[in-house]
Amino acid sequence: QYLAYVILRITQNKEKKTVGYISEYAGARSAIISSLNEVISRYKLDGLSFTVPEYDEDFLLNLRNLGLEGKKDFLLGHTVKIINFSRLMQDLLPLVEARIGQETARAMEFGKDDKGFYISLGRKRFVLPDEESLLHFVFGLPRRKAPVPKDKELAKILKRIFPLPSVVPGLNYV
Repeated sequence: QYLAYVILRITQNKEKKTVGYISEYAGARSAIISSLNEVISRYKLDGLSFTVPEYDEDFLLNLRNLGLEGKKDFLLGHTVKIINFSRLMQDLLPLVEARIGQETARAMEFGKDDKGFYISLGRKRFVLPDEESLLHFVFGLPRRKAPVPKDKELAKILKRIFPLPSVVPGLNYV
């Protein structure tokens, strides 16, 4: 029985060192972690890297406990487009309810009008003017500071909802 898998890409860097990049992984995080030394020795790697989403906190904690540190980055080479913001948020209502409570989540409105994409709660409204700022706000980009609502109460609520977990390299079903 398999507990996990990794897909490894091996290249040589500018210094002619053999480095591996795990381009996809899935399964039990403990099995992945325990396989790292075997991967390095079997393929005689001088280095190994892979991307771990920020929200995979247990995986990151276990890696840190082994003395492995990462750097914040965005998943490069991915194309993400939000086709229908209000529908996306409607489909994610259970996640939003879990983060801010059912009553508040059901009182929120997500949509698009002539001023851009908006998030409102009662009379409080936060507008993101274009698709780029919407993507940045919804999924987060570590290299840039996310827009923040001026209303402190709304900002506090939205900070508990966003950024949303993003898809990772590999098979994703949405």
